Amino acid sequence: MALEKLGLSLVKKTSAWVKAAGKTSILQTKPINPTKLQSLVACDTVQLSNTSYLSDSFVKSLTQIKGKDSSDTAKQVINSILKKMGYKHPEALKVEIDSFEFRLANKLGSAASFNFEPGKLYLSKEIIDLPIKQQISTLYHELDHIDKFVKLYKAVGEKQFQKFLVEAKKNSPFYDLLLKRGISTDMVVNNDFYRRMGEGINIQNFDVKKWSKAVREYSGMTTRYCDQYKYYNNPLEVSAYNLESKINKILGLPIETPRDLFPKNYTSIIDSLKRQGITDVLEQEKIVQEAINTCRLKHIDNRLVGLYRKKINGEKLTSDELKLVEQICSDFDKELGSNLSIQNNFIQKACSDAELCINKGLFTRDAIIRSMG
Repeated sequence: MALEKLGLSLVKKTSAWVKAAGKTSILQTKPINPTKLQSLVACDTVQLSNTSYLSDSFVKSLTQIKGKDSSDTAKQVINSILKKMGYKHPEALKVEIDSFEFRLANKLGSAASFNFEPGKLYLSKEIIDLPIKQQISTLYHELDHIDKFVKLYKAVGEKQFQKFLVEAKKNSPFYDLLLKRGISTDMVVNNDFYRRMGEGINIQNFDVKKWSKAVREYSGMTTRYCDQYKYYNNPLEVSAYNLESKINKILGLPIETPRDLFPKNYTSIIDSLKRQGITDVLEQEKIVQEAINTCRLKHIDNRLVGLYRKKINGEKLTSDELKLVEQICSDFDKELGSNLSIQNNFIQKACSDAELCINKGLFTRDAIIRSMG
């Protein structure tokens, strides 16, 4: 590994997990394996009514379901939840396991997704291979999305619903790319699915204004912080991740989700850039990524800062130093594992340092490295 590639390689090695739950035009979830997580103190931020499908006894009873195989077990759990939610025809939801269509579209490794056009739920082999207890919160997450879409369809009707989805598709960061490549952007909604699922479902207290706005503004996820900020703060995802935390709490699992790993000081970083006259979104994005990725080096191992400083001064790393870089990265990956608590602590420290650097007008990797003692 050449020294000039040090920054990029470390970003790839240590930040892949930060880009959790990568999403495009479908609602996807990438869960962290709870078997490797330490216990966390439950917070009181999740407040959901104790309806039957959210009762402790029902949620825990789902862990006792045994199907013919892991796929059948997951499908039975999904049907049980939908029935408790009031859906009379859960069989209308088609669940596909590790389908070719899902794998083709799933470039960022998500484990579950609801595609709102055909009304299909996709599950990967990754999620199916987990013990059912560790799948349940992910299934609830996706079913929460389905619940919102079905109720919105029933509330506004076929034509208005399709208009909302078209608007959401145009908001996707991938829409222009699809057009450039000549890929069809036509919206083909499976109205039979929505009509069937909506039969007998109660929408009396459904907030049409809130959820229609959330659907229209749903822009999907990319690796860019500006897109992630919109995605994680869309009510569709806020609701689903809060529900995910609620279910994990009931099951005695850590309640943190990938949403908790997003930089908590992101808006203040952007405000700082604006005060300094940087208003272009793409320029802001470049600076934010550069600052956070560089500040990670310090919190991985401060020796990396010294090694990168050698690069700035035009020096080359020795073979022993190159081996040291590899070893540091390997050890750090093992330390992080899938522990969201450790990951969150690491991310927020790096983001805090990045904000301090940006406040001082340090916008490049070299400038930040030179400022580090």
